[in-house]
Amino acid sequence: PVSVAQFDEALAAVHGMVERTQISLTFFETTLLVALVVASRLSIKVLLLETGLGGRLDATRAMHADVAAITSLSLEHTDILGDTLVAIAAEKAAIARPGKPLVVRDVEDPSVRQCIVECASTTYEPGLRDPMPPASLEWVEVDEKATYHDEANAMAAAIWAHLKCAENIAYPVIRGLRWPGRMHEVGSPTVESMTYLLEGAHNPSGMLASCAQLAQEKRWREPWALLLGSTPQSDMQAMLEPLVNLCHAFPPTAVVLTEPQFGRYPGVPCEELKAALLALGIESTAMFSDPKEAVQWMESGAATVTTVLCIGSLYLQGNLLRILGADSDTDLAVVVESTE
Repeated sequence: PVSVAQFDEALAAVHGMVERTQISLTFFETTLLVALVVASRLSIKVLLLETGLGGRLDATRAMHADVAAITSLSLEHTDILGDTLVAIAAEKAAIARPGKPLVVRDVEDPSVRQCIVECASTTYEPGLRDPMPPASLEWVEVDEKATYHDEANAMAAAIWAHLKCAENIAYPVIRGLRWPGRMHEVGSPTVESMTYLLEGAHNPSGMLASCAQLAQEKRWREPWALLLGSTPQSDMQAMLEPLVNLCHAFPPTAVVLTEPQFGRYPGVPCEELKAALLALGIESTAMFSDPKEAVQWMESGAATVTTVLCIGSLYLQGNLLRILGADSDTDLAVVVESTE
């Protein structure tokens, strides 16, 4: 991550622009501009921008892009993006740039495929711009049983082939990756034999992929505890079902509920999570509205476990990194642990 000083300097530049122009920015637009200012001041070869929500009306559409990619499609944020996969595909595929590659994880639904093909062929607004060349559409096949790390690797390899700065460099084989809040292990500050596994599975598709990967690990044969916190979901049952299946397959010693703090969305009250889990056959052991109290409960030895699976909201993972003292610049750096 960038240093505090770099961030503050970039934020001051954005604030100065706002003062001069008197325009109003959202939180996402502000952080996007901060990132662009930082990038312009550093010697970087590749800048990766992720849309905030959807694509068609997203602030990142204002940026030049050499490659665009769509990693997944699912019925999420339906109140904004639409209540069908076709509608959501149209919103996301609108990130296609004229004459540039559009890399998309293959989809089976013919209507969704056709929608993406049409978006790739029309990369401009008729009536507002002269006709422009279509995007070059590339489908990436991913095995249904692939972990999300495998999926990301396949997508990254396809995108790598279109990077001019990597024309003469073979795509590296990534054997390990430390991504804060994603399958991220953090040792307990007081219990030597206990590890927190932080996983930001914050929506139904993310939870499904996460639990499929988690189920392959042997650690659940040892005593473990679940620490769960979520932001509001349009379908909480769909969000929880993969996790409940994991709990049924490998029953945890304790199920602890908490509420993510300091995010754009409020945490789901513990009582609501408790009721949703109980309806799916899982009883809760303890509830704490403050994640710090939940960690203190774990550290007190109330449940003797070797792993605490902290899953759900990304805001929760941020809370826990701070509480566990693992939020320094070094701790939060994305690290490729080994390559071939």
